[in-house]
Amino acid sequence: KNVIGFRLVKSTLQNLHYTIHGGNSTFIFKEASNTHTINLTTKLYDSEDDIATELQTQMNAVSGYSGATVAYDSNTLKYTISSSSSIELLFADTTNAGSSIYRLLGFNNENKSSNITHTSDNTADSSIHYVDLIVNEIPYMACKKNPQGKSLLDDTIILLGTGMGDASRHSNANLPTLVAGGGFKHGSHLALGSPKDDHPLLGDLYITLMQKLGIEQNSFSNASRNLNQLFS
Repeated sequence: KNVIGFRLVKSTLQNLHYTIHGGNSTFIFKEASNTHTINLTTKLYDSEDDIATELQTQMNAVSGYSGATVAYDSNTLKYTISSSSSIELLFADTTNAGSSIYRLLGFNNENKSSNITHTSDNTADSSIHYVDLIVNEIPYMACKKNPQGKSLLDDTIILLGTGMGDASRHSNANLPTLVAGGGFKHGSHLALGSPKDDHPLLGDLYITLMQKLGIEQNSFSNASRNLNQLFS
Protein backbone atom coordinates (compact mmCIF):
# COMPACT_ATOMS: atom_id res chain seq x y z
CA LYS A 1 0.00 0.00 0.00
CA ASN A 2 1.10 3.54 -0.64
CA VAL A 3 2.88 5.49 2.04
CA ILE A 4 2.21 9.23 1.97
CA GLY A 5 4.55 10.04 4.86
CA PHE A 6 4.03 11.60 8.22
CA ARG A 7 4.57 14.78 10.14
CA LEU A 8 4.61 14.90 13.91
CA VAL A 9 3.34 18.43 14.52
CA LYS A 10 3.54 18.47 18.30
CA SER A 11 4.37 15.92 20.92
CA THR A 12 4.55 16.20 24.69
CA LEU A 13 7.62 14.34 25.92
CA GLN A 14 7.98 12.99 29.44
CA ASN A 15 10.61 15.22 31.04
CA LEU A 16 13.37 13.41 32.91
CA HIS A 17 12.75 15.59 35.94
CA TYR A 18 9.45 13.73 36.35
CA THR A 19 11.30 10.42 36.42
CA ILE A 20 12.29 8.82 39.71
CA HIS A 21 14.83 6.06 39.09
CA GLY A 22 17.61 4.29 40.94
CA GLY A 23 19.90 7.28 40.59
CA ASN A 24 17.68 9.89 42.26
CA SER A 25 15.23 8.04 44.48
CA THR A 26 17.13 8.08 47.79
CA PHE A 27 16.64 10.92 50.28
CA ILE A 28 18.41 11.29 53.65
CA PHE A 29 17.31 13.61 56.43
CA LYS A 30 18.09 13.95 60.12
CA GLU A 31 15.67 14.65 62.93
CA ALA A 32 17.18 15.20 66.40
CA SER A 33 19.93 12.57 66.58
CA ASN A 34 18.20 10.17 64.22
CA THR A 35 19.27 9.89 60.58
CA HIS A 36 16.62 8.50 58.24
CA THR A 37 17.08 7.14 54.72
CA ILE A 38 14.00 6.82 52.53
CA ASN A 39 13.43 5.79 48.94
CA LEU A 40 10.81 7.25 46.64
CA THR A 41 8.90 4.84 44.43
CA THR A 42 10.71 4.56 41.10
CA LYS A 43 8.34 5.41 38.25
CA LEU A 44 7.23 8.21 35.92
CA TYR A 45 5.33 10.93 37.78
CA ASP A 46 2.69 13.17 36.20
CA SER A 47 3.64 16.39 37.97
CA GLU A 48 5.82 18.04 40.60
CA ASP A 49 2.86 17.86 42.98
CA ASP A 50 2.90 14.07 42.64
CA ILE A 51 6.60 14.02 43.51
CA ALA A 52 5.94 16.28 46.51
CA THR A 53 3.17 13.96 47.71
CA GLU A 54 5.40 10.90 47.34
CA LEU A 55 8.25 12.53 49.28
CA GLN A 56 5.87 13.61 52.05
CA THR A 57 4.35 10.13 52.25
CA GLN A 58 7.72 8.39 52.49
CA MET A 59 9.04 10.84 55.11
CA ASN A 60 5.97 10.38 57.32
CA ALA A 61 6.21 6.60 56.94
CA VAL A 62 9.50 6.60 58.89
CA SER A 63 9.05 4.87 62.21
CA GLY A 64 9.07 7.32 65.10
CA TYR A 65 8.76 10.40 62.90
CA SER A 66 5.79 12.33 61.55
CA GLY A 67 4.88 15.90 60.74
CA ALA A 68 6.50 16.40 57.33
CA THR A 69 4.78 18.53 54.70
CA VAL A 70 6.13 18.86 51.15
CA ALA A 71 4.63 21.32 48.67
CA TYR A 72 5.48 22.58 45.19
CA ASP A 73 4.84 26.20 44.26
CA SER A 74 3.92 26.51 40.56
CA ASN A 75 4.68 30.26 40.68
CA THR A 76 8.21 30.10 42.09
CA LEU A 77 8.85 26.58 40.68
CA LYS A 78 10.33 25.55 44.01
CA TYR A 79 9.68 22.89 46.63
CA THR A 80 9.19 23.61 50.32
CA ILE A 81 9.86 20.86 52.86
CA SER A 82 8.42 21.65 56.28
CA SER A 83 8.45 19.69 59.52
CA SER A 84 6.78 20.00 62.90
CA SER A 85 10.27 19.67 64.41
CA SER A 86 13.58 20.89 63.04
CA ILE A 87 15.24 18.60 60.50
CA GLU A 88 18.46 18.59 58.50
CA LEU A 89 18.37 17.75 54.80
CA LEU A 90 21.51 15.76 54.03
CA PHE A 91 21.83 16.26 50.27
CA ALA A 92 25.64 15.90 50.25
CA ASP A 93 25.33 12.61 52.11
CA THR A 94 22.56 11.56 49.72
CA THR A 95 24.77 12.30 46.72
CA ASN A 96 27.58 10.25 48.24
CA ALA A 97 25.05 7.41 48.50
CA GLY A 98 24.52 7.61 44.73
CA SER A 99 21.35 9.71 44.55
CA SER A 100 21.07 13.08 42.77
CA ILE A 101 17.69 13.95 44.27
CA TYR A 102 19.00 17.41 45.22
CA ARG A 103 18.86 18.36 41.54
CA LEU A 104 15.35 16.98 41.15
CA LEU A 105 14.12 19.10 44.06
CA GLY A 106 16.07 22.24 43.10
CA PHE A 107 18.50 22.25 46.03
CA ASN A 108 22.25 22.78 46.04
CA ASN A 109 24.39 19.72 46.60
CA GLU A 110 25.05 20.41 50.28
CA ASN A 111 23.71 19.44 53.66
CA LYS A 112 21.10 21.84 55.01
CA SER A 113 21.33 22.82 58.67
CA SER A 114 18.53 22.11 61.09
CA ASN A 115 15.35 24.08 60.41
CA ILE A 116 11.60 23.55 60.34
CA THR A 117 11.31 24.85 56.76
CA HIS A 118 13.55 24.28 53.75
CA THR A 119 12.88 25.83 50.34
CA SER A 120 14.61 24.97 47.07
CA ASP A 121 17.73 27.00 46.30
CA ASN A 122 16.97 26.89 42.58
CA THR A 123 13.94 26.44 40.37
CA ALA A 124 13.12 22.86 39.47
CA ASP A 125 13.47 22.53 35.70
CA SER A 126 10.32 20.61 34.81
CA SER A 127 9.15 22.41 31.70
CA ILE A 128 7.24 20.55 29.00
CA HIS A 129 9.10 20.28 25.74
CA TYR A 130 7.66 20.13 22.25
CA VAL A 131 9.18 18.80 19.08
CA ASP A 132 8.38 19.40 15.44
CA LEU A 133 9.71 16.46 13.52
CA ILE A 134 9.73 16.35 9.72
CA VAL A 135 11.64 13.66 7.86
CA ASN A 136 11.12 14.53 4.21
CA GLU A 137 13.07 11.51 2.94
CA ILE A 138 10.72 8.91 4.44
CA PRO A 139 7.71 9.33 2.12
CA TYR A 140 10.02 9.67 -0.91
CA MET A 141 11.92 6.49 -0.12
CA ALA A 142 8.77 4.57 0.78
CA CYS A 143 7.22 5.26 -2.63
CA LYS A 144 10.40 4.87 -4.70
CA LYS A 145 11.08 1.31 -5.94
CA ASN A 146 14.39 -0.45 -6.52
CA PRO A 147 14.98 -2.73 -9.56
CA GLN A 148 13.53 -5.66 -7.61
CA GLY A 149 10.29 -3.76 -7.05
CA LYS A 150 10.87 -3.25 -3.34
CA SER A 151 10.60 0.07 -1.56
CA LEU A 152 13.91 1.86 -1.16
CA LEU A 153 13.01 2.27 2.49
CA ASP A 154 13.24 -1.50 2.92
CA ASP A 155 16.95 -1.33 2.13
CA THR A 156 17.63 1.98 3.86
CA ILE A 157 17.73 2.67 7.59
CA ILE A 158 16.95 6.13 8.95
CA LEU A 159 18.14 6.72 12.51
CA LEU A 160 17.15 9.81 14.50
CA GLY A 161 18.25 10.27 18.09
CA THR A 162 20.66 11.76 20.58
CA GLY A 163 23.59 10.58 22.64
CA MET A 164 22.48 12.54 25.71
CA GLY A 165 19.41 11.69 27.75
CA ASP A 166 19.79 14.47 30.33
CA ALA A 167 22.41 17.09 29.46
CA SER A 168 22.19 18.72 32.90
CA ARG A 169 23.58 15.51 34.44
CA HIS A 170 25.60 14.49 31.38
CA SER A 171 23.60 11.28 31.49
CA ASN A 172 23.38 8.82 28.61
CA ALA A 173 20.40 6.98 30.09
CA ASN A 174 16.91 7.11 28.57
CA LEU A 175 18.03 8.02 25.06
CA PRO A 176 15.13 8.84 22.68
CA THR A 177 15.78 7.09 19.37
CA LEU A 178 13.69 6.67 16.22
CA VAL A 179 14.39 3.95 13.66
CA ALA A 180 12.67 3.90 10.27
CA GLY A 181 13.03 1.61 7.27
CA GLY A 182 15.45 -1.27 7.02
CA GLY A 183 12.72 -3.83 6.55
CA PHE A 184 12.11 -3.94 10.28
CA LYS A 185 8.70 -4.47 11.81
CA HIS A 186 7.62 -0.98 12.88
CA GLY A 187 4.63 0.64 14.58
CA SER A 188 5.70 0.12 18.19
CA HIS A 189 7.45 1.89 21.04
CA LEU A 190 10.14 -0.01 22.94
CA ALA A 191 11.09 1.15 26.42
CA LEU A 192 14.39 -0.54 27.20
CA GLY A 193 15.99 -0.37 30.60
CA SER A 194 17.03 -2.33 33.61
CA PRO A 195 18.07 -1.54 37.18
CA LYS A 196 21.00 -3.89 36.65
CA ASP A 197 24.31 -3.16 34.97
CA ASP A 198 23.37 -5.30 31.96
CA HIS A 199 20.85 -2.85 30.54
CA PRO A 200 20.93 -2.38 26.73
CA LEU A 201 23.31 0.19 25.28
CA LEU A 202 22.78 2.46 22.29
CA GLY A 203 25.75 0.67 20.73
CA ASP A 204 23.75 -2.57 20.86
CA LEU A 205 21.23 -0.95 18.54
CA TYR A 206 24.04 0.16 16.21
CA ILE A 207 25.27 -3.44 16.03
CA THR A 208 21.79 -4.61 14.99
CA LEU A 209 21.56 -1.90 12.32
CA MET A 210 24.98 -2.77 10.91
CA GLN A 211 24.20 -6.49 10.83
CA LYS A 212 20.90 -5.75 9.08
CA LEU A 213 22.89 -3.94 6.38
CA GLY A 214 25.16 -6.95 5.94
CA ILE A 215 28.09 -5.65 7.97
CA GLU A 216 29.51 -8.45 10.10
CA GLN A 217 30.16 -6.42 13.21
CA ASN A 218 29.77 -7.78 16.74
CA SER A 219 30.89 -4.77 18.78
CA PHE A 220 30.63 -1.00 18.83
CA SER A 221 32.53 1.05 21.39
CA ASN A 222 31.73 -0.60 24.76
CA ALA A 223 28.73 -2.50 23.36
CA SER A 224 29.16 -6.15 22.42
CA ARG A 225 25.60 -7.44 22.08
CA ASN A 226 22.73 -6.58 19.77
CA LEU A 227 18.99 -6.02 19.85
CA ASN A 228 18.18 -8.51 17.10
CA GLN A 229 15.59 -10.25 19.25
CA LEU A 230 13.56 -7.02 19.39
CA PHE A 231 13.72 -6.26 15.67
CA SER A 232 12.15 -8.76 13.31
